[in-house]
Amino acid sequence: NKLNQEIFGRYDLPELIKEKEILLGQTLEKKEILHFWTILFGCLVIFVISLLYIYSYKKKQRKLKAILSSHKNEIKVLEENQIAEKNKAVSSLELSQELKEEILEKLNAFEINLEYLKNNLTLVKVSKKLKTNSTYLSKVINLEKQKNFTTYINDLRIDYCIEQIKSDKKFIRYSIKSMAREVGFNNIQSFAKAFSKKTGVNPAEFVKKMQEFDI
Repeated sequence: NKLNQEIFGRYDLPELIKEKEILLGQTLEKKEILHFWTILFGCLVIFVISLLYIYSYKKKQRKLKAILSSHKNEIKVLEENQIAEKNKAVSSLELSQELKEEILEKLNAFEINLEYLKNNLTLVKVSKKLKTNSTYLSKVINLEKQKNFTTYINDLRIDYCIEQIKSDKKFIRYSIKSMAREVGFNNIQSFAKAFSKKTGVNPAEFVKKMQEFDI
């Protein structure tokens, strides 16, 4: 019995402990591998769900844009029809010579005082400023200036801008955005469009030509 215990303690027990440690190590390794694949699978599922969500979202956005575009075209047609009807009504309206001259005189003062450089001008605002009827004002501008109200205001602003570029060395160094704001435009796009329509070139090209000419 004593020999048996000694053999067990000296040889068998260390072997059993060693085997136990090996088994525990293998178990932990399997758990780590299982944990890794679980995380990987979870990430893959999240990735696939995200792709499906993005695809669905973009698909809905395309449908929404198509709907908005169709409605936008309908609204544009309605607005054009309203403008055409309004212009037709204005064209049929007869004004006395005295009233025409009175409005033209007020418009002349409006131009001299550079009132057109103010932001967010509308036909209604200007007609109130000149103390006249917006329909009468529109009629006079159409007949006497040979242009609609928006083109009339934009042309005045662009003419002023061109004069400033040619005569004011400080103004010519402004950024295009600053120039647009200075002459009453709310954004660069509308300024550039009006400038190109009036001069045939965009503001940056015009400024560059003026600078080259000065050199």
